[in-house]
Amino acid sequence: LKLGEFEEATDAIEQAKRQCEINDERWLEPEILRLEAELFHRLGREFEAVSNTYLTVVARARQLGANLTGFRASLDHAQLLVDANAYELAIKTLADGWDVTDTAGVLSDHEVRKHLLEELRIR
Repeated sequence: LKLGEFEEATDAIEQAKRQCEINDERWLEPEILRLEAELFHRLGREFEAVSNTYLTVVARARQLGANLTGFRASLDHAQLLVDANAYELAIKTLADGWDVTDTAGVLSDHEVRKHLLEELRIR
């Protein structure tokens, strides 16, 4: 996905979704869906489709207790909303709390969230 190889990314995501279903490995769903939302965004899909995919990720992450993935999806969704000038919705998205304080690597996400909230409040 980061290399811009969208066809390969699409195939990999579809395969991961199938394997998740076959093996009943639901704990992977939120991350797979988060990557799919990112792919949709990079492919230029409609704003509503991308936004709805992020909302699905967040809801599924909450169901499964996948806090870090849900937090990352919230950050990605908020950035999508900021890019679309939907500042109030972005603030609401970021206001939803996630318990990720004990997870490695959260500091950078936390700093991004803090910065985005400060940035949005200024506007």
